[in-house]
Amino acid sequence: MIRRIILRDFMSHSETVIEPADGLTVLVGPNNSGKSAIVEALRTLCTNENSTHVKRHGARECSVTVETDDGHVIQWTRRNSPSYLVDAQLFDRLGRGRGGVPPELHQALRLPWVEGDGAVFDVHLGEQKDPIFLLGQSGSQAARFFASSSDATKLVEMQRRHREKVRAASGRKQQLEAAATRQTGRLAQLEAVPDLSTRMEAAEAQHRAIAAADVATARLTSEIDGLGEARTAAETLAATARALTGLDSPPSLPNPAPLAGIAVSLGIASRERVRAWAEADAMQHLRRPPELAPEADLEAQIQATARVSITVRASVAEYQALSTMVTPPTLADSAGMHADLVGLARAETRRGALHAKGDLLSLVAGPPDAQDDIALAATIANMRAAARSVDGLAEAAGLTTALPEAPTAADTLPLSALLADFARVENAVGAHAQALERAETERRSVAEKLRAWAEEHETCPTCGAAVDADALVDHAAGAHGGPRDA
Repeated sequence: MIRRIILRDFMSHSETVIEPADGLTVLVGPNNSGKSAIVEALRTLCTNENSTHVKRHGARECSVTVETDDGHVIQWTRRNSPSYLVDAQLFDRLGRGRGGVPPELHQALRLPWVEGDGAVFDVHLGEQKDPIFLLGQSGSQAARFFASSSDATKLVEMQRRHREKVRAASGRKQQLEAAATRQTGRLAQLEAVPDLSTRMEAAEAQHRAIAAADVATARLTSEIDGLGEARTAAETLAATARALTGLDSPPSLPNPAPLAGIAVSLGIASRERVRAWAEADAMQHLRRPPELAPEADLEAQIQATARVSITVRASVAEYQALSTMVTPPTLADSAGMHADLVGLARAETRRGALHAKGDLLSLVAGPPDAQDDIALAATIANMRAAARSVDGLAEAAGLTTALPEAPTAADTLPLSALLADFARVENAVGAHAQALERAETERRSVAEKLRAWAEEHETCPTCGAAVDADALVDHAAGAHGGPRDA
């Protein structure tokens, strides 16, 4: 059964989709609205007859597509020539007329022409305004049709199919009548639903009213309880008022500001008193401070101990630095070579200085214009100084050329190792010196902090004795192994 017909640019249809219903489908519309074009589209699809006139004006191609209820899709397309697409299988380069229709189309659509007794009959589609099938044809055509079916096989088949359709329709009718009877029964059962709905709405409204009344009742109960409490409080206040009516008016008080200040002072004094008692309780278990020896001898001993400590530290650091050195090699004759090396180093130093002066002289600007006498005089003075420098450089160069060549050392590895050891020791001594400098800086900072603390506290908070700032700083310096500040 055909379930969908799609026309694109076919005659008057730009794009039309028709979905036939089960049974009979009737197309209704005014004249020239395209009803006959639908029949013509089906005829063209089934016969592939002359179709040069079916393409819509201005379109490049037209197509007719049919979908069946058993899943077949047949499409006829005409651009320059007609072609078929049957279930995604392409058929082109076809002939004209019934010979150009692929067999797969009739197998899927089942709308072929009927052949019989040398004649061909279209029993599926009828032309517009044509009489009923066979009534408008000649007697010979009708005789041929009936002669071709004289055995009545085709007519019997047609009758059988018609009876099957009638039987199926009757069964369908009975099913629908039974379904209608069941629906009628269900509707009868549901007739009370509107009344129940109305009653349910009324019950819900009543429930809402009862809930609102409960809320109002609770609010009124709370207000009643509040009124009872207010009445009790009013009675209590009235009794208090009656009791106070016999009392005299309170006296006028003076300005309380000085009294407030005295109260604050008393509070502070009380807290100080508590703190003082706490300090006294904590200090009553302390022993008396020992008698101090003469400070002069103790100071001398502290300074001597500090100097000895510094000397010992320096000796230990020097011993640790020298302990890593290798024994220097024995040189054959180092006196002459040492003098030559010293002379060579001095000459090289002077030669570098002369080169540096030469580079500086090369940067001297040219003489200024003759109109500026002052600038000219300065330039002349610069030139004279440069000439003297050049003479001195030439003299120094002559002295350098007169120096003897440096002797070639027989073996420089021991000397190199010795120089490396000296450099390592020098680095160690430098690091030790930096550490001593940092320690001295830290000691001075601590001494300044102790001196500042001693100046702020004239007596010791522990023993109560007088605090000597210099003695305290010197004692701390001796304990840390450093000298006293100068």
